[in-house]
Amino acid sequence: MSVILYKIDERLVHGQVVASFAKYLSADEFIIVNDKVAYDDDQITLMELAIPAGTEMQVITCAEFKEVVDTNGFWGKKTIVVFRYLTDVMECIQLGVKIDRLNCAGFFQSKDKPNAIKYNNNLFLDDEDKANLRKLADMGVDLYYQLTFVMQASPLTSFVKF
Repeated sequence: MSVILYKIDERLVHGQVVASFAKYLSADEFIIVNDKVAYDDDQITLMELAIPAGTEMQVITCAEFKEVVDTNGFWGKKTIVVFRYLTDVMECIQLGVKIDRLNCAGFFQSKDKPNAIKYNNNLFLDDEDKANLRKLADMGVDLYYQLTFVMQASPLTSFVKF
């Protein structure tokens, strides 16, 4: 097992993730981590339709992801882990999951974050997001922005200071 990409993307599994990252990285598994989505059969069905044939997918809670990591319960050899929200990442880290590098190219405007500032079309952050990103950076997590695989990865701090 090898996690080849940790990514935050509120849209979860969609065209950019499948056609870009999964294709170029030859991913054979997606793990979607979000406590609510793990129990949303409609959302899971839509994601199953989006992933390439022959690709495995687990949709699990943060606690279940910690168990997968601890027991090496990965189904694939090249796994993309997609967190719906930054809070999912923070919960997993609090549970003891180690994340070295995190693609932060999927924060969108929503009614849940009315004070979020737009840094670009895929990066809307509020003060709580920036505080959590600061915590991750202080822990040594390499935070970067890369919308598609063919796009150059850039340090997240080139878009926003936190």
